[in-house]
Parts: sequence; C-alpha cells; structure tokens
Amino acid sequence: MSPTSVRSVWLIPRAEDTARLKRTMDDIADKQKGPQFQPHSSIGSLTSSRPNLSDVFGTISELDLVPIEIDRTDSFTMSLFIRFEMSKALSELRQTLEGADSFKARRVFDPHLSLCYGPPPEAYASIAKPAELLDQPIRFDQIWMMDIEVPVVSHAQVRKWRKVGSLALSAGV
Repeated sequence: MSPTSVRSVWLIPRAEDTARLKRTMDDIADKQKGPQFQPHSSIGSLTSSRPNLSDVFGTISELDLVPIEIDRTDSFTMSLFIRFEMSKALSELRQTLEGADSFKARRVFDPHLSLCYGPPPEAYASIAKPAELLDQPIRFDQIWMMDIEVPVVSHAQVRKWRKVGSLALSAGV
C-alpha cells in the first residue's frame, strides 16, 4: 500500500440489488465515458495494510438500508448518489469500524451509494426519484476491503481500485 492509499471498507449489495443498481450506473458510466464500478456503500477506511475483516467485525448480519433520496454535490465522489437512512444496525457497524486500531477518519459519515464519480451526464443531471432506485430497501450481504488512493479525484484512480479482502455477512434471523 502506498503512502496515499487506504483500505476502504465497503458494504456490497446482494446480487439482485447489484443487478438493479448496475443498470443505471453502467448507463451513466457509458454516457459519461467514466469507469464502471461495483455498487457499494463505503463505511470508512483503515490504514492497516492487511486487516482481518473477521477480527474487526466478528459475526454481523446482512443489512437492509432504506434509500431516502437521490442527491448531488460538487464532490467528485458524491456527484450523484443515493442517500440512506441511518439505522441502528448501520450506526453500530460504523462504531465497530471506528473502534479498530487502524481506523482513519476522513470525513463525516454520510451513508450513501454513488451512482457515478465526477459530473453526471446531462441526461442524469436532474434525476429525481426513479422508482427502480428508491422504491425498496437495498440489502447488503458482503463487506469488501478495497485498496484505493485518496483523495479520489479522477476516473483513472477509480479504474485502479483493487479488492484485497471480503467477508460474507450472515443471513441473520
């Protein structure tokens, strides 16, 4: 891991939700001439080069996150995104990550799933409440550890992201 890299911890949607999200995300990426990437919600970063996800999280259950809006900012990594309602389970998961020795606080936790990086194409500039993105909770059933260079400011950086670990979440009760 280079000095400008971190281990970003991502929640990954189950296959059905990934497929539903990818249709929109890949369409945006094609129009934007940007990279296609795995739908995910980043829950934080660690500085350790090889943290063991099981040691950090123990046994946790799948999470259902409720989408509340589609929003935009001028930030490259939050240019067009789905914002999630903060749940007790998500808050506890974040607190668990914050308790890890190598936790790296980079910004205020704002649970979301980016639909693209960088300015969205004009066709998506005024996206409002498309039913296929906001009509149901999104279930997350994996955690991935990603090697990423920060700050993320270019599509070239996104194309270099590399998965370095994963953890399947239990189905719960």
